[in-house]
Amino acid sequence: PGASARWGALRAALGERSQGLWLLGLERSSEPQASFERRLWDERFADGAVLHSREEAIPRRFQHPAQLMLLSHEGKVLFSGPWGDDLTPALSAIDQALSAAQHPGEVKDKKLLEAWSDFRAGKWERAYGSAVRARDKARERLAKKPSDPEALALSTQAGSLALEIEAEAARRGARCRLLAERGDFARAKQLFEALEGLAPKDSKEIEYLLADLEPRFDGQAARKELLAAARFAPLEAQIHAEGVLPHRAALAALLPELTPGFTSKRIERLLELYPG
Repeated sequence: PGASARWGALRAALGERSQGLWLLGLERSSEPQASFERRLWDERFADGAVLHSREEAIPRRFQHPAQLMLLSHEGKVLFSGPWGDDLTPALSAIDQALSAAQHPGEVKDKKLLEAWSDFRAGKWERAYGSAVRARDKARERLAKKPSDPEALALSTQAGSLALEIEAEAARRGARCRLLAERGDFARAKQLFEALEGLAPKDSKEIEYLLADLEPRFDGQAARKELLAAARFAPLEAQIHAEGVLPHRAALAALLPELTPGFTSKRIERLLELYPG
């Protein structure tokens, strides 16, 4: 329960530190799940914005009643410690973890370091192009002199960046696919369009990934769910701003007009949490 109270301060403290890592806040609780969900909505937290767990679902590795974990996309634990009101002891450790994860210490080439920065800033096209050019030039040098240590290091580093861009696209694609499979086509479509806007034109791997994902939004079920989500969106924005109760009647009126799907299930859940 205390997790939601700490979440705003925690997000503000970490907001400028990382855009590409997962942050988990978990707390043991005996509070009923419905009561917890209802309070999250009351405190303006959308469903899915906070990852929480009931006591029986807390992994054994958690030693503290409230524990903060910082994870890489690969699931590696970069930081783990108590989650209290004072974040000062954790921030230095988190900064070290982020530095190790996002600034490869072995990379010395200035242009390649700039390419890593471009990637983290969302400039995938430029980053991927720089990485591929640096990799190809290094490979040409290695073809002439296989024992050239500088060329070997540059080839490895540049190749790693190109692969990391494609791996990040694959991770986002997996999330998009998962959302589509559970019927949340609205969020899946948003993720797909964002990935489509970032994708470097020269990457065949990302091109194939997008080609695999795009047909998921062409089916009848997807089209109906996207339409339902579009109708719910204005009301959802008001709910996030003002809470559920003032708009319960509007939710109840909208529900019969929607085809059964992910959006209708969300509305049904809200009506269960806030009975009239």
